Amino acid sequence: MNPQSNDWVLSVAKRRLGLVLPLVFSMILLTLSSCARTTPPGPNEIAGAVEGGVTYMLLDWQEGLRIMIWDDIAYGGHYSGSTSSNTDPIFHLEGSGQGANNRGYEYTLETSDGLQADFAIDGTAYDLSQGTVFLVSVASDEKQVQQLNLDLSGMSPTDDGIVAFGKDIPEIAAFITENEIRFAQSKEATGVPELDGLAAAILSNDMQARRELVHYTTAGCTNVDGLGGPPKCQPGQADGTPVDYLPVLGPGEGVPVLPEAIDETLDFTAESLYAVFRRADEPIRDMYYPPGEYGLFFATGEGESNIQYVLVHADMSGRIVRLDYLACPVNEAGEIIEMEGLACSPEQIMERDAAELLLMP
Repeated sequence: MNPQSNDWVLSVAKRRLGLVLPLVFSMILLTLSSCARTTPPGPNEIAGAVEGGVTYMLLDWQEGLRIMIWDDIAYGGHYSGSTSSNTDPIFHLEGSGQGANNRGYEYTLETSDGLQADFAIDGTAYDLSQGTVFLVSVASDEKQVQQLNLDLSGMSPTDDGIVAFGKDIPEIAAFITENEIRFAQSKEATGVPELDGLAAAILSNDMQARRELVHYTTAGCTNVDGLGGPPKCQPGQADGTPVDYLPVLGPGEGVPVLPEAIDETLDFTAESLYAVFRRADEPIRDMYYPPGEYGLFFATGEGESNIQYVLVHADMSGRIVRLDYLACPVNEAGEIIEMEGLACSPEQIMERDAAELLLMP
């Protein structure tokens, strides 16, 4: 064969290969691009609960979308999961909350960019431009959904950040408080209706509700100086004149509080019911400071000066017969330091005085 002819064949082959390679390479890129197309990223989910049977969930997309749900499902479960395939251009999310009373709700979400979304609860669509925070109540016979238009951009996407945010928003704080009261009144609290009613009154932080449950001790007043003992006689009162008062202990001393000063004593913030116990039968240590048959520990708010708990002593009828303010020594981490011979923490007091725990810490 003519060498020049061979050169011509090779030249034609190279030209044809030069045309084919870009086409093949383009087809490979197209195929890879098709395979690499994925669903928009899903959210970071943060879920938890606060005292009193309220749970929360934050759906947080790094692109900017944030959706928050609070509900009153104290006992039950929550579920969320994506139904999207790898090549689906839309991210699909389905979730639900189901209470122990078989009452619950379901929600669905679709987004293509992590910025905008179609969102529905039990089939009802909600315009997220009108708000991305939802309060869902399933405790009553009629389910309720409240949509709030709040700015979530500055909130820390952590459990502490979510709880702090919720307690700073009046609508969410009220939702939490209402469910604390309901939780305290439910049989899951103590099982003793009188105590559950007392717990609800304390947790309501309503002065009138507390005031109506005070049962005063009556004792003859004294003109003798010194701490403890019966109340001191007022000017013009004879020694031994019957006086009504509420015994109050701590921090540091006992004080008989007269009815005209009771509001200041009852004015403390109760954040949660920590524990409840029935007192062991034993002689009263101080006749002027009767302890009652039950003790209810309430955790206080951060505004209470050095007071971690208030111990409400109650009688069989659920009336307040004494208050103990517990200002315990703490370490650098804020944890109570248990000291020998000093019954300050709820655990120490219950170990000493309780015959039965009605609500565990």
